[in-house]
Amino acid sequence: MNVERALDRMGRDRALLHDLATFFLDDSVELMARLESALESKDTKQAGASAHSLSGLAANFSADTCFAVGKSIEGACRSGDLSAAQALVGTLRHEVARLVQALRDEVLNSPAK
Repeated sequence: MNVERALDRMGRDRALLHDLATFFLDDSVELMARLESALESKDTKQAGASAHSLSGLAANFSADTCFAVGKSIEGACRSGDLSAAQALVGTLRHEVARLVQALRDEVLNSPAK
């Protein structure tokens, strides 16, 4: 995650960054659960949509690795490659957890500058 790039993207609005960070913490849990459930039930359409949403949310924070892994899962789902999508889920889960921790440390628990 890159706070400065994220702030630039948001017009230097720290309140907006804070709000989006809060939304990510709430939404990422549900989206990961949906993604994993969809892959388990071989629903590539739902899995791709969940991966798309996660990567889009990660892009707000310039979380490039999280974004890229989500896009890779989305692409695998779009092409019907369920095994490739499933192989990347653990990496995405790890990247989402890293982003959640970074958002807590650098946005939600840090004093406004």
